[in-house]
Amino acid sequence: MATNFIKLTAYAGAISTALFAGTALTGHADTMQEAIKTAITNHPTVKMAKSNQNAISHVVDQAKAEYRPTVDITAGTGWEHSNNNSTRNRSARTNGVEGHRDMWRNEARLTIRQNLYNGYGTRSTVAEQTNRETSAKHNV
Repeated sequence: MATNFIKLTAYAGAISTALFAGTALTGHADTMQEAIKTAITNHPTVKMAKSNQNAISHVVDQAKAEYRPTVDITAGTGWEHSNNNSTRNRSARTNGVEGHRDMWRNEARLTIRQNLYNGYGTRSTVAEQTNRETSAKHNV
């Protein structure tokens, strides 16, 4: 009920602006309908509602992205000093003196993940965001 009152107040303000200053918005207005349309289109409350609707539609796209696979790439390189059971017991040791090994290390990893089932969580999230988008469309 309060939302309808706010909408009516916003539209009443926009219409009164169109009536009293409609020609100032565009320089001149050919008809009353054009003046009202311009006033409503330029009203801050209407612009805010349209921006909110656009933002929510992007959230719907983000929710649908959970259906798609993800790809992660990790790479690393650097100097490594190893002193552990493997390096102490290796056959290449000289006279049993050195128990460490210095080496340059390179590694890379590619991980691809696809969600197969998450208890209908993705479907519920998409439905929730779609309903929010529908609600936002009714507010404009």
